[in-house]
Amino acid sequence: MTSRLASLLVQENLVPPKTMADAFQRQVIYGGTLDTILLEMKAVTEPQIVAALAKANALPPADAPPQLDALSAAGVLAWFDAAAAERLRVVPLYADGDVVRVMSIDALDRRVLATFGHEHGKIIEPFVAPEHRYMAALGVVYGLAVSARFQSLTARVTKRSGAAPVPDAPAVTAPVAKTQTFVAPIATAAPVTTTITDMPAPRAPAVMTEAPVAPLRDEPTQRAAPREAAAPDRVTREIAQSHERDQVTGEPGEPLAIDAALRAIDAAVDRDRIFAAVCRGARSIADVVVLFTVQADTMTGRLALADSWVGSDALSSAVLSLEQNTPFRTATLGHAPLLAKVGEDSASRTLLTAIGRRPPLGAALVPIVLRARTVALLYADASGKRLPPSALADLSALSSAAARAFQRLILAAKGRDYRAADAGSTAKVVAADEPRGAVVAVGGWRAATPAEGGPGAAIEDAPTARHVPSDGAELEVLFASVARSDDHARPAAEQLLALGARGVEALVSRLPGPLRIERATLRGPTPPLEEHGPLLSLLARFGAAAAPHLEPRLDDQHPDVRYYATLALGELGQDAHTARIGQRLFDRDAQVRKVAAEMLRRRSISADRTAIIECLRGELPGPERDRQRYAADALGVLGDAESVPRLVELVKNEDETLRNIAHRALVAITRQDFGTSRWRWRGWWDRHRNEPRAEWLFEGLAHASDEIRAASALELFALLPETFGYAWDAPRRDRDEARRKWHDAYRNRRR
Repeated sequence: MTSRLASLLVQENLVPPKTMADAFQRQVIYGGTLDTILLEMKAVTEPQIVAALAKANALPPADAPPQLDALSAAGVLAWFDAAAAERLRVVPLYADGDVVRVMSIDALDRRVLATFGHEHGKIIEPFVAPEHRYMAALGVVYGLAVSARFQSLTARVTKRSGAAPVPDAPAVTAPVAKTQTFVAPIATAAPVTTTITDMPAPRAPAVMTEAPVAPLRDEPTQRAAPREAAAPDRVTREIAQSHERDQVTGEPGEPLAIDAALRAIDAAVDRDRIFAAVCRGARSIADVVVLFTVQADTMTGRLALADSWVGSDALSSAVLSLEQNTPFRTATLGHAPLLAKVGEDSASRTLLTAIGRRPPLGAALVPIVLRARTVALLYADASGKRLPPSALADLSALSSAAARAFQRLILAAKGRDYRAADAGSTAKVVAADEPRGAVVAVGGWRAATPAEGGPGAAIEDAPTARHVPSDGAELEVLFASVARSDDHARPAAEQLLALGARGVEALVSRLPGPLRIERATLRGPTPPLEEHGPLLSLLARFGAAAAPHLEPRLDDQHPDVRYYATLALGELGQDAHTARIGQRLFDRDAQVRKVAAEMLRRRSISADRTAIIECLRGELPGPERDRQRYAADALGVLGDAESVPRLVELVKNEDETLRNIAHRALVAITRQDFGTSRWRWRGWWDRHRNEPRAEWLFEGLAHASDEIRAASALELFALLPETFGYAWDAPRRDRDEARRKWHDAYRNRRR
């Protein structure tokens, strides 16, 4: 039914296709029905969605609230209890003799409903309504708590419609008098009018108080020692066989070692299992973890794990407006992990109290980012103790894995998005309800769905590993299998590898293929090539042999192709390809430029690398503004010390964007921050210009900025992994002592 509703809204020009695609993505992450997502996005009005639901489900709209007197008099609630209502996804509205009218939501299973009515000797007549109205009706009839999400949506929709909110009541004896009349957006010979009576709006979200709700333990809990990495099938068995289940997550509540948690995330088949695996992994390094979902300007508690899972009722008041200036807002809008003392401001203090924590507490806040939008935020604390130095990296790994898993679920929901290989071609999404056996032509290649006959059949008769494909049709079958990651993907990959140059040429022409990672969501270092998608994983196995075939693709018109060709050539190519990678530093696409700079930074010093850096320095004075910006950005990523004097001259430039990029590059190179003061930058440069850059990093370990200390430590860790206990968020005396020992060890190593 969801596909019918989506098709109807798009066909009636009520929702643009791009907005509908975004709605499907949000549905994977946040759950709920499609009408809920569209109302939350403000993509449609409630009258529009009600009319569309009615047409898509061929049901009349529910235009009255539950009438408890009639239901009680008929004894309906004696056999139509809350469990039955939730199982059937309907709620009784009115009873008249043998007829019971019920409110349903989208995708109603009418056969199951009819069978249920027959068992009780009743005729059940379904009416359709948006999900938030259904949840409100459940609350009225059965006294069930309505989540903050639906409370907020009902209040917002009611306010937008101009109707006066109706308070909750234990019984409603008659429909509310106020009605809305609207013209249903259905193409008919004459306008179709429908009347919808406002359902009672539930209470607004409860105001959080200082009293803790189901307090979690503040005393240090005994952390489980990280277990050795288990094989994926073992992780799956552990999850499947555990007797400790939570009603909400369906997952055991014990901590899970980071490596095992990452595999559990990769194996997760739905949103709740992804979130549960993230929390279990975080719990292996923290005493308490709470996962919040983020929608618009509101953050809402979703899961919490201490010694065991915390019930969802205890999280119902864990709601925070992101319009307030808090560390949660900083991490959410900045799309970057943050270690901070949480609870010093009143809003954060109230939130921590609501989840039973005693503020203020040092905590890690790690966002889960999809398509440059934070969709969830992970909170972790160690009951007042300092989190281990590796905590932020481990939590960020969980966050990145969750983002990749959500992207995988989104692609699965869309029916697999095979990216275009040819310039200017557009990827076709195979809808979930597309007839089986369809052949999908995408980007110059043809992917057969599993039921297709002929050479595109489900590879039931796949050639053996020794067989060499003789024609293009066989190649298409093999590539389709690898791209789908089906049961025949491994032997198909082996056959393609056996083709050598012919196989790699055919593979490169199909780049990038279906993706597991949305590159726009990446923060920090770029993951290895093989993690991005099945075809890219196969490309990594070809190794250096792929490099000559990748070079022409660096100039492709499609930015995705240029991005992955640059990444692949950077990982698989030799020094001879350095100059070609350097050309992408001036690409139109910012992510292509970023990955090119990252790949060059990994390269050893060579004549080509030196020439590229000198070229970048030469662009800094101008006159082309874009090239100035791109050059300054790249030099910051490359950590080029010699560019400091020229970057200093740009911190007062009339172009604000260039000023900001130059300042960011100076901070990245020097691990100091003097803002836009040229004379202070010049003074620092005069004192330190002859020092190795590592000395600048050690000086950065003592900087007042948390971010600079953390970034300096991360870079120095690559030079000398023994940190002598240095932690950027430790007390100053402890930091200075560890910094001195680390610095002495570095100097002794250089001698």
